[in-house]
Amino acid sequence: MLVVDPITAPANFSAFAALSRSSTPFNDVAIRHPLRPLSALPSFDETPQRTVPHRAAAPTWRRARDGLPDEALLLFGDAAVSGSSLRKPQDLTFSTLLNCCASLGAVRELHGYMIRRTGGNARTCCSESSLVSFYAKCGFLSQARKVFDQMPEIDTVAWAVMLKAYADGGHYRSEMMHLFVEMLYEAIAPNSHTLSLMLSNATPDLGEQLHASAVKWALDSDAFVGSSLVHFYSRNGSLGLAQLLFDRIPQTDVVCYNCLISKYGRAGITEGLISLYSKMCSKELMPNQSTFVGLLGGCAHSGLIGLSKQFHAQAIVQGFGFDEVVQVILVDMYAKCGDIESGRTAFDMSTVKQNVAIWNSLICGYGKHGRSLEALRVFYFMESASVHPDHITFTCLLSACSHSGFADDGRRLFCAMQERYGVPAREEHYSCMVDLFGRAGMVREAYELLSRSACKLGPSVWGALLSACKLHGDSTIGEIAAQKLFELEPECSGSYVALSNIYSAGKQWREANAVRELMDERNISKDAGHSWIEVGGMVHRFRAGSGSLDHKLFQPCASSDRVAAVSAVGSSQLLPDPAPKSSTNRIPSFNPRDPSVYRLDFSSNFGGGFRCKKRNSSFSSRLMRMH
Repeated sequence: MLVVDPITAPANFSAFAALSRSSTPFNDVAIRHPLRPLSALPSFDETPQRTVPHRAAAPTWRRARDGLPDEALLLFGDAAVSGSSLRKPQDLTFSTLLNCCASLGAVRELHGYMIRRTGGNARTCCSESSLVSFYAKCGFLSQARKVFDQMPEIDTVAWAVMLKAYADGGHYRSEMMHLFVEMLYEAIAPNSHTLSLMLSNATPDLGEQLHASAVKWALDSDAFVGSSLVHFYSRNGSLGLAQLLFDRIPQTDVVCYNCLISKYGRAGITEGLISLYSKMCSKELMPNQSTFVGLLGGCAHSGLIGLSKQFHAQAIVQGFGFDEVVQVILVDMYAKCGDIESGRTAFDMSTVKQNVAIWNSLICGYGKHGRSLEALRVFYFMESASVHPDHITFTCLLSACSHSGFADDGRRLFCAMQERYGVPAREEHYSCMVDLFGRAGMVREAYELLSRSACKLGPSVWGALLSACKLHGDSTIGEIAAQKLFELEPECSGSYVALSNIYSAGKQWREANAVRELMDERNISKDAGHSWIEVGGMVHRFRAGSGSLDHKLFQPCASSDRVAAVSAVGSSQLLPDPAPKSSTNRIPSFNPRDPSVYRLDFSSNFGGGFRCKKRNSSFSSRLMRMH
């Protein structure tokens, strides 16, 4: 393959023009080669005869200049006004100019000019496909469909453009499906891009039909279609089938790996995470930000601290240790895995302290660990750092106050959220407040708060109120909350069981039996819960009385064995070597509280960690006083 550098190419074009002994339009266009777009306009201005090739090429080169598409339109307007040299504009000219338009008015003017100059007969599919795309991006889908229906010839590209317009619209799934069926009736076979677009917006039933059609059209082995099928089945919970299709794709890319990693992570299937990451390393595919977001998020869902530290080390090795999204999810991951101190260290070492999400992760982590005073203190550090809180911040704060019984502090925060910070109360805020009042024994106050609410309340709010009524034996308000839940979630067994227990605790046996009979009539049963424990890097799930747990795990061992087992936590070699060609290197054990792994001199912006041994009500009141 011949590679032409920017110095040789203009010299050759100039030599060709000199050899021709004449200045033709095509020689002039050749001199203004795209390799030198910035020198195109002066040469264009010096051209004595400006014909269609000139006026088709000049806007393209002008647009190549940074942020100057308006001048391309001015050049074309000057050509349209100046004379008869632009009698038959090329379709390439229209397509180029449509890409330069930044407003709906400019597109409409150009559209009208196209109709006037071509008489409505010479319009081609290329330019009108661009029109359809631009009208759709501006939100005028009806105008886009009108242009599409008036096209003289519709090829596969035009069908794909219109289908994508409906897909991007968000609320036009039925129109998109009807258009796809119309395309099939026109005997136009979809290509891989069209089929991938349909799979990304398909319902479960339609997706299976599209899968069968892909096999019929021999497109199931295509990389685009295969990846879309993996996305479709993983999105609908069929991880086994998604993995099977993934294994059949001849060439899988990082995007496809990231899709499965994300789904395995949300399902808490750590074996799938390890297997997929191992395959990525063996195929020498470079992980990206989404890869580690999926891996670390999966560790957060599973609660495996040892595996979490190893993936954190991998993120540092691959150069994503200081990525903004990764830093946020690290704090959340360590908090959910029970190591809030490592989460605080990851926060202190972060470089994105102007991001409200990382503050929210730390506040939420302290709240879940029952350290509400630390959560409140982080909130005031956040305020002093000029980071404006959002609705998630107050959800975390109210939840922390609820878990620690800070009823007065939570009430003040709820009022300040709306009055001082301008954050409207949402369903999750009311749910936290109901839980807060319920733990404090103020069930009546919780119900009155909901009665004054202006927003629509969902099952989480009424479920919290029902739990409070169960805790304090309030059958009157409990009946109201349960009735709301019966309407919102008629098939949820929890509300029926809770109401029955409230009646039983109050010795209202007739009412309790009536609730149980109602469950039988509606064929509703309560599923048994299960627990899990991590031992030796393996997750063991069990239920009460099931006998499924290996009792050898709890056999007594020598104290030296216990010390060795404890010291080995977090250093088991579960992951592959990041460099497959060198099998001697192993993944090092990683301590996120050791600043030396980052090779930076670290000093916390907010000092060391702070601990409160016991609650001081006067200190809490001073802490919550708004400045």
